[in-house]
Amino acid sequence: MKAVLAGVHLHNFLSIKAFIGKWTGIFIGLCGGLSFGRQGAFVHTSCIMAHQISSRINYFKDIANNYQVRLQMLSTAICCGTVVTFGAPIGAVLFSLELTSTYFMVGTLLKCFLGSLAAIIVYHMMHSLPIIKPPKHTEFEDIGLNHEIIFVIILGVLCSKIAILFNHILTKLIFLRVKLKNPFISNRWKWLSTISLFISIIGFPISFMHFGEKAACDIFFSNQDITHASGTLKF
Repeated sequence: MKAVLAGVHLHNFLSIKAFIGKWTGIFIGLCGGLSFGRQGAFVHTSCIMAHQISSRINYFKDIANNYQVRLQMLSTAICCGTVVTFGAPIGAVLFSLELTSTYFMVGTLLKCFLGSLAAIIVYHMMHSLPIIKPPKHTEFEDIGLNHEIIFVIILGVLCSKIAILFNHILTKLIFLRVKLKNPFISNRWKWLSTISLFISIIGFPISFMHFGEKAACDIFFSNQDITHASGTLKF
């Protein structure tokens, strides 16, 4: 979306096919227990919906025909996608402002706030339904400053280094796929099946890998012992 806001045309990036593919992937991945970031997917699909409504419904044709207004609409859609992911309307506006980075039209700010307001209302209405369970809120006691803070700092540094290493290896693998041009790894279906099988083989013996994304987040932010917290949650 940052490239689109910068004026780069990406073929079929905001098409119906991309919308169906994105939502199908999210649905199957979450049902399969995979843990992946939903913000990018929600932002992308909200921008697709905004683009398709403005281009297909005559009442909104003026938005699609005006380039500046179209950018404002996409920025507002980014806010809405961020709100329904985290339930944070103010953070969504700030994220939209950060995403444009090089410029942000002042007139877009009010539209982003109004879009975030509408999105957070729908967010709370949907989470009030019995079939949709909202994320659990944290209630941590004040632990004060003690020796444990040293281990928390060390853990944070180690996790950041592991994340950097993961991104480095992933970048190398992506460029290696392009460079080798092997028929097996160049085929997206074979590559996807291999990765899915590899993740399943590694994750099956580990009980904590059986939790879904929401359950894993609840355990991570729980103030209870990890064994007790995992025993109170469903897979």
